Amino acid sequence: MFIKVNGQHLDNYKWKNRILIVKTLNENSPKYKAQLKEFKNAFSELKERKLILFLIVGDKYQKIDGDALEINTTWKSLEDKHKNISDDSDDFEVVLIGLDGGIKLKKQDVLTTKELYNVIDRMPMRLNELKHKK
Repeated sequence: MFIKVNGQHLDNYKWKNRILIVKTLNENSPKYKAQLKEFKNAFSELKERKLILFLIVGDKYQKIDGDALEINTTWKSLEDKHKNISDDSDDFEVVLIGLDGGIKLKKQDVLTTKELYNVIDRMPMRLNELKHKK
């Protein structure tokens, strides 16, 4: 689909998880550091919204999901970057991909958890999830 990470396409997550990609060319980028800080204590809320977080720094990545709810130092090599998801001209980018595999949000500034939750919680599938959770 958009990006191939360690031999797996993000299509493998379609209809199971939402994907949040935080991409930077430099791990010392102020925006990247601010974004990580924004999500630092939000993992339970991200998990509850079926979000898997992919951190991409240059040509390496790590996946953070319900099984690994912390940012660690284990990075894997990024095999393939496609321009529509990871534009090398942008130093920092955040991309939200919905359960249907479509891009729901794309921005070059820090995404607050409040903004992220507002976008997700207005999605029809999320509204359905909340309805059936009660």
